[in-house]
Amino acid sequence: AEFLLQKPQEELLGKVIWDEFVGSNQSLAYGQYRKVMAKKTPVHFEMFSDRLSLWLEINVYPSQDGLSVFIRNIQERKQAEDQIRDYTEMLKEQVRLLDLDPDYTFEWTLDGQIIFWNHGAELGYQWTKEEALGKKASVLLKTQFPQPLEEINEELMHNGRWMGEVIQRRRDGSAVVVRSCWLLKRGVDGNPSGVLEFNKDITEQKNIEKEMA
Repeated sequence: AEFLLQKPQEELLGKVIWDEFVGSNQSLAYGQYRKVMAKKTPVHFEMFSDRLSLWLEINVYPSQDGLSVFIRNIQERKQAEDQIRDYTEMLKEQVRLLDLDPDYTFEWTLDGQIIFWNHGAELGYQWTKEEALGKKASVLLKTQFPQPLEEINEELMHNGRWMGEVIQRRRDGSAVVVRSCWLLKRGVDGNPSGVLEFNKDITEQKNIEKEMA
């Protein structure tokens, strides 16, 4: 408590727990504490303290002298959960809006090194996961971009995503045209950590368009 509140024990003794830890959201904590007193059973709950501007995990146990309360700062965990949830929702929304239905999915670090390679990518590009991992994606696939890569990376960092058509090469050297969507991943600290690439093979569609033209 001393560390969490940044106050010495002498200053905290005798203070009202609601005022020090909870702030304006007192009804939730008070109701949980009353439950422990009435039923003599422990409770576990999480709540946001506007007094501390932190998410807290609170465990309350009945004791001979009243209640034993254990409070833990879970702000970092909550932020990580929020980022994962926001990222997942963004991913679902992007796939829905773009009607991407990706055939080939892989993930690479900010310097382009492949760290995930799905089964669809194995079948489509003809490289196994073991062969692809650790390779630089644009080098392995000999990717031809529709604009300078510097501009693509700038848009990716600014908007969190990029979409465009690129030409890549399979293991046998044949060309594959894909509609590519890049989504920027962020770590717990909020900083960019990698890129998810979702590619839809539109080679046949492009060939048909050329024949019609």
